[in-house]
Amino acid sequence: LEQNVMSSQCPKLLKDISSELMKEVVSSPNLLVIQVEMDIYTMLKKWMFLQIHPDWSGSMGDLAVESDEYYKKRKKFRMSIPNV
Repeated sequence: LEQNVMSSQCPKLLKDISSELMKEVVSSPNLLVIQVEMDIYTMLKKWMFLQIHPDWSGSMGDLAVESDEYYKKRKKFRMSIPNV
């Protein structure tokens, strides 16, 4: 996973990674990051979305869009609550 999680992201693979294993993978000095560190954040955002919505299915492109929308809605909701 250290060598492949960033390059071969697919919803099924991300869904099957436990939180303990993901922690190991992203904290490994051997994690292969092909472009920039921001890609780790983006991958983790998708992974977290799949952990919250384990029944979700769709393409990687759909996952990017739907996870972004989910977090945008959460941000708007939190901003609408006084003193948050």
